[in-house]
Amino acid sequence: MDIVTELIKENMKEKKLIRPSGTEVKLKGACYVHDVITSRVEQILNQVNIQLILATAIPSFSTTKKFLEDGLEKLKRRRHGETDDVMDYVFVERNC
Repeated sequence: MDIVTELIKENMKEKKLIRPSGTEVKLKGACYVHDVITSRVEQILNQVNIQLILATAIPSFSTTKKFLEDGLEKLKRRRHGETDDVMDYVFVERNC
């Protein structure tokens, strides 16, 4: 999971994959940023997972695939308001 977290941080920092619109941020604030980041992280995790599935049938990537699938499942549960017993990071309540 550390690798996935680092990938997300890197892409947010370098503005490669996750770039919220400055205008929308000013207009809609934190709710917009939360929605953009959540949906984009889900897209990225899905893309990486699909690429791994298509590119490899090698068992050496099974741990990576498992982490990606777990991350996607957690993200989907959190989007639907479910919570986990153990959280890797903090989610702020939205007041939208």
